[in-house]
Amino acid sequence: YNVAKACKEHNVVLLHISTDYVFDGTKKKPYIETDDTQPINVYGASKLKGEQYIGDTWNKQFIIRN
Repeated sequence: YNVAKACKEHNVVLLHISTDYVFDGTKKKPYIETDDTQPINVYGASKLKGEQYIGDTWNKQFIIRN
């Protein structure tokens, strides 16, 4: 949230590296960005919360899940 807020203040694009741990891994096909999330652990849940804060705070952002 704080990084997104600072980027907004200075009109800077934010690139956030997230994780595929925001998904539970049960889908038989590759995940796409619009799939429902279901974090598999605390790490995944915290990364998802970060993604949500960024999305709610700043519109000039990219989130990459790897």
